[in-house]
Amino acid sequence: MTRKICQEGQSLWEVVIAVAITALVALGLVRTGTYSVKSSKFASDQSRFTALAQESLVQAVDQRTTDPVSFWSSFGAVVTDNPAEGYCLKRKTEDKTGDLPGDVQANGGKMALISVDIFWDEKGSGSQCASKDFSHNLQLDTYVTN
Repeated sequence: MTRKICQEGQSLWEVVIAVAITALVALGLVRTGTYSVKSSKFASDQSRFTALAQESLVQAVDQRTTDPVSFWSSFGAVVTDNPAEGYCLKRKTEDKTGDLPGDVQANGGKMALISVDIFWDEKGSGSQCASKDFSHNLQLDTYVTN
């Protein structure tokens, strides 16, 4: 009489392959989770800093309305360096009256360009906005007339 030898359990190779497949799946899940968190943080930061840039634009446009003499005579840049909040905001106002047609200028028409640049996610170090290196930035521009 012959007896069948019955093999029970898994061979070593089967176990190694199963562990390798499980490790690859787990690594993929970790990478996906990390990417998802980074994307979510970037989207949140971008929304926050877009709102700050829009607020700065509104302040400049409001100045044009509330104090037009000061607005039309004080072109230049305003820099807000806020290291505690992790951003740098630069607002620049330029006289663009020369871009208007001659007849509009002759009738007292004026035009200005307001540019707001905001930088965040500092990569390097520096003592001032201009000397720092940032990973992300956003620029908003608008033209205003009198």
